[in-house]
Amino acid sequence: MKKLALLLIIVLLCLSLVACETSFIPLDSHREIDSSDVASIQLVEYDNPDQKIFYFLTPHDELPFKEENCTVIESLNEDKKEEFLEKLGELTVVTGNYHNDSPNGICLKINYTNGDFLIVSYNEENDGYVGDYVADGSVNNYYGNTANFGDWTNDFFEYQIPVPEGAPDTWSFDGTKKTFRILKKSIQNIFRR
Repeated sequence: MKKLALLLIIVLLCLSLVACETSFIPLDSHREIDSSDVASIQLVEYDNPDQKIFYFLTPHDELPFKEENCTVIESLNEDKKEEFLEKLGELTVVTGNYHNDSPNGICLKINYTNGDFLIVSYNEENDGYVGDYVADGSVNNYYGNTANFGDWTNDFFEYQIPVPEGAPDTWSFDGTKKTFRILKKSIQNIFRR
């Protein structure tokens, strides 16, 4: 009976771990960006000392974007816009992982003609943030975290984002596989007794 109860607990644990599986999805699967709707593309520095990390983010946890904390570093040349947006659509967005409640550090700011904007941020300490905002700075949609984008954005801007040695251009996650190997061994040990 104890073995059956322990097995049931392990199966429930496995199911809960699978439910939190990290997903890697291109940005254009979340948000297709039409270049005719884009007024400008900027590289900005967003100073956000209030940023927090959540494991389960709910809509009321997200912080509004404060324009006064945003400094424009550089604006993208209009002739590079089409190519840039195509590359941006391929950006890996990570979902099902921990979440930042707002952007911080170096960001891409895609300004739409209606005043709304998309923010894509990344910093080495705590990954990034991808989300749409309405013109007043309130969150419209949160998509997830990002991998390092400095490796490809440096081809478009004069300002060069520092890319750490060996930094990934996409995320990798093998923690779930390791967890299942441990659980498999635990189950085998239960039934050997």
